Amino acid sequence: MTRAARPHRATPPRLAVSGGATSVSPLPLDNQPKGLDDFPARRVQTPQDMTQPRMVLAGDTCLVTRRTLRRHHLFRPDRTIGQLYLYALAVCARHFEVEVHAVTLMSTHAHLVLTDTHGRLPAFTRELHRLVARGTKILRRWDGPVWDHERPSVVRLLTEQAMVEKLAYVIANPVSDGLVRDAKDWPGVTVRPQALGRYTFRVRRPSVYFDPKNSEWPETVELSLTLPPALRDRLGASWVRQAVTEEVKRLQRSAANALRDQKRKVLGVRRVLQTS
Repeated sequence: MTRAARPHRATPPRLAVSGGATSVSPLPLDNQPKGLDDFPARRVQTPQDMTQPRMVLAGDTCLVTRRTLRRHHLFRPDRTIGQLYLYALAVCARHFEVEVHAVTLMSTHAHLVLTDTHGRLPAFTRELHRLVARGTKILRRWDGPVWDHERPSVVRLLTEQAMVEKLAYVIANPVSDGLVRDAKDWPGVTVRPQALGRYTFRVRRPSVYFDPKNSEWPETVELSLTLPPALRDRLGASWVRQAVTEEVKRLQRSAANALRDQKRKVLGVRRVLQTS
């Protein structure tokens, strides 16, 4: 073949579609300029080693997930960590004009369903995770990295069914992980199906990291949950909430059956709060 002699043409990354949800390459990390002395000698990467660039499209509805380093319980539910995460999320959602549809903050990871209105998702997640990491280090007196070295997982939701399923997945995640019996029992940041598209978080500025003298950090911010535009426009809010409610119930039944088959018990709120 004579491909090497041809001008290089960039090709879009391959997308693996499953049930209307498309798994795409993770988000690129922030590449800060460095001097040559900052780069140790290393072997040259081959095309097989390199992560394919992520396709970013304005208007995409996505599930975004990121985990803590080695699954440390840095986000175990309490008032201060929930306030920090929601404040950072509200500030970033407003700045980057991202619509947030559902959120659950687990002890070891965070789930978001959102719509990237203007194709700014990489910048949004980079800033959100930076703010959360810096605040968490202070709250938890943590010296090392907060986030796992793996890049955030981003799954594009291409069908109405995929959107309903992932909204329910985020809400039911504490149940699916065997932590509580019912999603409403999760003591940390989460939403309920009937709150989708009509609930507003009002969050005061955390006492750590965010300088009250800096106008970039208002004393109070709001984060209003919206419905994915495709669902809202085609099916209506009531239908969406009912469909997500039924899917959450299905996931909870499945989790209960799995625990019974494995002869395990739900961890429970008290033990969740004690885990570190």
